[in-house]
Amino acid sequence: MEDTNWFARLADVPKVGYRGHPNVDRRRLPGYDLQPQIDTFDFDGMRHRSLSWPTAEGSTSQSPASAWCSFDEPRHATAADVLRRIYEVLELPGTAADYHFALLQAYEILWSQFRQQPEILAELERLCLLDIALIESQAAILQMGGEDGTFWARVPAFHYLIRLYELEGYVEDALAIARRGAALRQGDDDVQRFEERAAALQGENAS
Repeated sequence: MEDTNWFARLADVPKVGYRGHPNVDRRRLPGYDLQPQIDTFDFDGMRHRSLSWPTAEGSTSQSPASAWCSFDEPRHATAADVLRRIYEVLELPGTAADYHFALLQAYEILWSQFRQQPEILAELERLCLLDIALIESQAAILQMGGEDGTFWARVPAFHYLIRLYELEGYVEDALAIARRGAALRQGDDDVQRFEERAAALQGENAS
């Protein structure tokens, strides 16, 4: 999928509702003020477009957000490092897909750690909700393949939040996330399951 629609920061993506992190000064981050060039080229008889970001050596296809989000050894990253880095990434120029994959990497690392560090649970929830809001605003991120074989990529944020809410007994919250996921072709099975559980709870409360 060609994606030449870029943003100066996640807060500029419409309808996401992100306002930035108070502890991050984007002016101290590398590439915070860069703007890309849109290159056009012919390939396989078709005209294509891509973003080209300036560097000291020339240019690169990697946005400042994408370049800043990587960890050398993600499995050994601490929760504090992950949170600091993801909130910095979200203040840098990039595409909606860049922000999605950065959020995905961050909350997957936190998911692997939260059982040993329950204090990071609120941040894990926040990042998952932020990714869901992002893809609801920019659903094309999930569409993979060509016109004849398009499929929708899976987003773990839905599964993680549903599991968390279910474990805590928040059936209505789990149902709300399941419905949002179903709207983005993330599966309908959870919707039916939680609708039945919510109806059963309402029946118990009414009796």
